[in-house]
Amino acid sequence: AAVEAATTRQIIYTADYTIEVDDAEAAGEQVEAIAKQLGGFLSGQSMRVDETDNRRVTVTIRVPSEKFGDAVAKLKALGKVIDGSISSQALTWRRGCAMPGVRKNGWPS
Repeated sequence: AAVEAATTRQIIYTADYTIEVDDAEAAGEQVEAIAKQLGGFLSGQSMRVDETDNRRVTVTIRVPSEKFGDAVAKLKALGKVIDGSISSQALTWRRGCAMPGVRKNGWPS
């Protein structure tokens, strides 16, 4: 009898928001704290200063999918939301097969 391989499905959610805050550097630190509080981590950060000395911090965090809604709510509470979007991507793979782009701990690389 043939044994069918079990499949696993994972949803990756992405949020992209522009939020106006009084102190961009402090907000960047708050974002990292939010990620850690929700069981995630900071995976990237950059800062840019424009010609009028306004600072723009871009922060990328990763949190477990079940905490995504909490993360978005906490991030939106940091300041005035200028714009934003949310998207998702479904990944499906068979157990026992290597899934490209995913480390052993389950976090996408």
